[in-house]
Amino acid sequence: AHPSKQFILGGMMYVGGGGDFVRFSRGEYTYTVYSSSGQNGRDNAIPWNREGVTVRKDGKLLSNLLCKDAALSSDGWSKIYAAKLPADDDRSQEP
Repeated sequence: AHPSKQFILGGMMYVGGGGDFVRFSRGEYTYTVYSSSGQNGRDNAIPWNREGVTVRKDGKLLSNLLCKDAALSSDGWSKIYAAKLPADDDRSQEP
């Protein structure tokens, strides 16, 4: 199948931030690469950044692997956006 049929692009919204993710499934496993950032603390003075990969089996979280560096380069995310993947419109979902 064409990659656009296998991957889903989504977004997350937080108070003071948000992020993006790309998700695909293989059998009963679902993999999500995500990047999120925001600010919290008094006057939103404390920035944070979290990037990683989650692995789920039948919807149950098995692992959340945090990246030491960026999950994808900015060029990588640009290519994902340009691919015009189907959107996951449920912004309440965590990756």
